[in-house]
Amino acid sequence: MEQDATVDFADPAARAVTRIRSMAMISRSVISWALLLMLGVFSGCSAFPQLVRHADPLTPEQHMQLGASYEAQGLTEAAGDQYDAAIRLDNAFIPAHIARGNLAFANGDLKTAVIFYRRALRLDRNNAGANNNMAMVCLARGKRFDKAEGYARTALKQDGPLRPYVLETLAEILIREARPSEARKALDEADSAAPAGDAPLRRQLAKTRESLDALRTAGADRKGEDRELHSDGRKER
Repeated sequence: MEQDATVDFADPAARAVTRIRSMAMISRSVISWALLLMLGVFSGCSAFPQLVRHADPLTPEQHMQLGASYEAQGLTEAAGDQYDAAIRLDNAFIPAHIARGNLAFANGDLKTAVIFYRRALRLDRNNAGANNNMAMVCLARGKRFDKAEGYARTALKQDGPLRPYVLETLAEILIREARPSEARKALDEADSAAPAGDAPLRRQLAKTRESLDALRTAGADRKGEDRELHSDGRKER
């Protein structure tokens, strides 16, 4: 830029005036370009720098594998990023929606979990995993056990590898509804279907059976109390 002959560049005030003048010129240039862009004068012009978008080298399945690995290490945020990446690549990729919902469920964010499970069910309303997990949400909330049972029974129609897990979920629902005989049947089926090497599932089944035993004991106690009350009533008469 050529120096203005009327400006003394040794004078700080003069330098400030020059700086402001230059900024004003830049501002006018920016505004002019903006107006030209709004008018579409430069639409399609190749002179503008373009954002470079690199194709994702991974498949949705690979993002899922990475996410599962991160999740196993307790890196839930990184896992969520991988599941989100899988969804961006393929919004119809059900496992990623379920995995994202599972992360939210584990963090106690049931509202977000439901959002992702419902997205999965919109893609496949009979999906065993999404139906089972919706039933688990109802259990966690402690209400709508009738709805939870419906989700669990829909999941059981698929008769896949998730069957023992869904049967355990159903048993929990039936226990909450004080239906011990049906709960015991569901648990027995789950025990038969559970893989021998699945220690976490075996532990959960044992824990649920303890809840069932507690329910049956409480029921027997109530029956005993009812018999005593009935007997006392007859004596009084």
